[in-house]
Amino acid sequence: CLCFHKDVTYFVRHNSALDKEAQERGTTFYLVDRRYDMLPSLLSSDLCSLHGGIDRLAVSVIWTMSPDFKVMKDCWYGRTVIH
Repeated sequence: CLCFHKDVTYFVRHNSALDKEAQERGTTFYLVDRRYDMLPSLLSSDLCSLHGGIDRLAVSVIWTMSPDFKVMKDCWYGRTVIH
């Protein structure tokens, strides 16, 4: 199993004004007709967004599960570049 999440830490410095605002917002909210981004759209929709065919920084988790999906084995997580 694989899970990828965009890694914004290259663009958002710890305890910066942008970091504090993002912590206050907590997440991006998606509504039927609009969205409220945690980060400015240049970051959330472009530079950090995981578009296919473009190298992007990510935090990745890779693991295997038992056949009955009750036990997780061989879990690895770390920073990656995905394409």
